[in-house]
Amino acid sequence: HCGLSHFGSRLLASAILAQTIVARIDFQQLLAHSEASAAMAKRSVQDDGASSKRFRAAIDKSADDLLCPITHALPLDPVFAEDGRVYERTAIEEWLSQHQRSPVTNLAMGTKVFGATQIKSLIERMVESDALPEDKVRAWKTLIREREEVEQVRRSAQVGDAASALKLESWLNDGRKGLKKDEAQAFDYLCKAAEAGDATAMGRLSEKYSLGDGVTENNALALRWAAAAAALGDGVGMKVLAKFYGTGSAGVAGDP
Repeated sequence: HCGLSHFGSRLLASAILAQTIVARIDFQQLLAHSEASAAMAKRSVQDDGASSKRFRAAIDKSADDLLCPITHALPLDPVFAEDGRVYERTAIEEWLSQHQRSPVTNLAMGTKVFGATQIKSLIERMVESDALPEDKVRAWKTLIREREEVEQVRRSAQVGDAASALKLESWLNDGRKGLKKDEAQAFDYLCKAAEAGDATAMGRLSEKYSLGDGVTENNALALRWAAAAAALGDGVGMKVLAKFYGTGSAGVAGDP
């Protein structure tokens, strides 16, 4: 016969039932395994969340320990002072130029500072990896940008760019862009700008020489720079020239 016998039909039905039971068992096992995995994952996420919080707290505490006690910011050029604390170099050097004691403990200490290169590398790695909170690194990143700007302007000034030299003169006079206030160096850059032909720099230089402002009074140099500045239309240079003509000083015939 082409059809199945009664026995064959029962055998086929049994085989199909067995496969169905096995498939059901496999599915139930898979479902149970999935539910167990999900529960474990949930516990893992909860555990990871708790660990993450502990880790973040530890990082924040470490960041607080790295802050300069004077600037309250991450130091760009960290140094150890004799009290064992980490400071921004310019901040602690300025402090120690006026005080012979620790800004933290208020106890007497020497003025020596020591470069903290490992601390510097640690801070750079932590910032680059975003391990530190943004409020801790914002000022540090600003200082980095300012340092890069200063270096670029300094390079331009060294090759004779008058505008760059004048920028550096202003920043050094005011102690801006992360630079330590330095009037002597500022005066050098003012001279560079004037020698490069900047009328504003010429006028300010003539005024400084005429008043003895940060430099020995020198009417001859004041007159020279005032005349050059006035020829280029600078108002300060004209004012210095007017003073000399009005008083008859610097070898100029009086013409009130």
